Amino acid sequence: MKNQLKLLTGTFVVGVLLGMGTIAMAGTATSNTGYYGPINGYSYSNFAKVSTDTYLYGQTRVDNQASGSIPSGYMGAKARLYKSDVLCYETDLYYSNSASSGIGVSTQSYSTGCGSGTYSSKGISAAYNGNGYDLYNTFVTPYQSQP
Repeated sequence: MKNQLKLLTGTFVVGVLLGMGTIAMAGTATSNTGYYGPINGYSYSNFAKVSTDTYLYGQTRVDNQASGSIPSGYMGAKARLYKSDVLCYETDLYYSNSASSGIGVSTQSYSTGCGSGTYSSKGISAAYNGNGYDLYNTFVTPYQSQP
């Protein structure tokens, strides 16, 4: 009986600890950074961000891996916001309108978004290849909760 109680208690503790790893908290989270290129002479990095603090939004950012500016129109970004892994809102694909080292695009700020739940962001970035654009997904952000 004692051994069964120890096994049951140990199993319960492991279950609680594993369950805690999936808890999403209100706040801000950033994805891992992705790297790609060279494309038409430039190498890029991108990442996504989600915030459920004061306002709810998703953001995508693309940057030149090297120092210095990239010509106008060479970079693009689209922000996407997901609720429970289902697309809630996305922006158009916006392109840099002047030479710059990077651009960021955010979904509009919500006070309630698509309702209470668990949110994440995974965007798209674009790189001009000389005859159009190559598209690259960002990594997905960790989850954040919206009360």
